[in-house]
Amino acid sequence: MKTLFSPLLVALMAVGLFASTAPASAATGPSAAPADEVSAQAYRVTAWSNGPTPVRAEPNNNSRQLSHVVAPHSYNAECWGRYQTITYLGYTSNVWVRLRLNSGGVGWVTAIALSGDYKANLPAGARC
Repeated sequence: MKTLFSPLLVALMAVGLFASTAPASAATGPSAAPADEVSAQAYRVTAWSNGPTPVRAEPNNNSRQLSHVVAPHSYNAECWGRYQTITYLGYTSNVWVRLRLNSGGVGWVTAIALSGDYKANLPAGARC
């Protein structure tokens, strides 16, 4: 039973059935991101909002949009930091997460759009 239950639990987590509906996170689940979003990196984060959330060139809303994240996909993240405070989907935060783009380079997304805690479950030491 234990060997059947563990893969089932992992599968349910991968499709987001156990994902937090609160903003900001990093899941370590095995779900794949769309090919045009991000490439390999140290941490996995999962989008929770249904609509596309912009990935920007800099950690602020005035910066150029490079891509977007969409639930329930997971993305590769490098670090998190405190930058521009924004309100998104009724939540306010100044935490942004830096993602690795498949096209090369990096982009920034508000942690509000990611599942988990205020820093998308990234380690406290993973500051940008």
